[in-house]
Amino acid sequence: MRFHCRTKISIVPVAISQQWIDKAKELNMTYEYNEMTGVSHGPVITASLPSVYEFFGKHSKSASR
Repeated sequence: MRFHCRTKISIVPVAISQQWIDKAKELNMTYEYNEMTGVSHGPVITASLPSVYEFFGKHSKSASR
């Protein structure tokens, strides 16, 4: 799971994202958290894409047929 959190004019407060992180830890999930300081809601998508692709490149399972 990849979490991206922005700190500028956030609709979802960082504290809420931290609750998700705490739950991921509790469940022993593979996850990464990226807090993007100064990025607002719209630009966080574009700004986070490289790290999303990197994460899935490291953690994807091969397709079984």
